Amino acid sequence: QSLKRLLDGTFTIGPPKAQSYRTLRLTGDLTSVLRSHRHAHRKARLSAPVWEDHGFVFTNAIGRPIDSSNLRRIVSGHAESAGVGHLSPNELRHSAASLLVASGTPLKDVSDMLGHRDIRMLAQTYRHKLRPIVDVTAGQERMLGEG
Repeated sequence: QSLKRLLDGTFTIGPPKAQSYRTLRLTGDLTSVLRSHRHAHRKARLSAPVWEDHGFVFTNAIGRPIDSSNLRRIVSGHAESAGVGHLSPNELRHSAASLLVASGTPLKDVSDMLGHRDIRMLAQTYRHKLRPIVDVTAGQERMLGEG
């Protein structure tokens, strides 16, 4: 689903762009982290003086969606605490995509994960981060008579 803020400050939830529907397989570690979060979230819900249950996984202190400016501040604070400097949620998305590509994940798979229609957007947006490692060592070894 896609969460959008309306001009009056309220939120609406609706379907994402048609080509953005996807199912993501999660690692065991991430599944464990999400289960722990769910447990903590339930405790927070039970101890909150007021709670609006919208069914969200990540909420503010009373169950509402996290405001985008607050999310940016939260992410930046965690990044600063971790010693990596200021980061925004969008920079985390870019970093994840870049690291996946650098680790050898096919562009099509990364593009699908991001919800892009094809790899063009990925290649254009992340071009500076997707520079391949050019391996000419075999040619160099032959040239120097080592191979």
